[in-house]
Amino acid sequence: MHCSFTLSQADFVALHKVVNRRLTQLSSANSKLFFSNLFIWVPLGIAFASYVALFQKFPEMTRDLMFVAAAFVVGVGLLVAGAFFKQRIYRKVMLSPESWFLSEQTVDLDPSGFSAKGAYGEAYYPWSSFRYLAEDGKNLYLFIDNSQAFVLPKAALGSLNQLTQVKSWLPS
Repeated sequence: MHCSFTLSQADFVALHKVVNRRLTQLSSANSKLFFSNLFIWVPLGIAFASYVALFQKFPEMTRDLMFVAAAFVVGVGLLVAGAFFKQRIYRKVMLSPESWFLSEQTVDLDPSGFSAKGAYGEAYYPWSSFRYLAEDGKNLYLFIDNSQAFVLPKAALGSLNQLTQVKSWLPS
């Protein structure tokens, strides 16, 4: 089976999301993240309860306390927005316009393996090279390592039968 395709920045973002999910799963990070979040939110909960107690204890300071609360909420909002903004800036320049990822790629798939050719070279992977398969509505992600995957658009494969055949060649 022979196909050609060109990936986009959106495919790169999707790859990063799949890799992050994979790394979270491999590291059993869900429970670790739960406890780290717990250590963060408990002191914040205590601070909020103390703040409410100050409101009740000193009603004459309501205006000042409201100003502090507004400044805190704006600060947290800007902190979160800044993190997303920083990530967006980095993603825009992470791949150069002439990157191999964004250039036209040609792949040949057969029962023995996967051959890829792009702007900067050629590579061959026997199916046993792929350790994990992930997919979303648009792409197959063929992982050759925990955080490295070859992105194969489903549309490039053509029919559902061809997609099923490619999946059958992958190790279980």
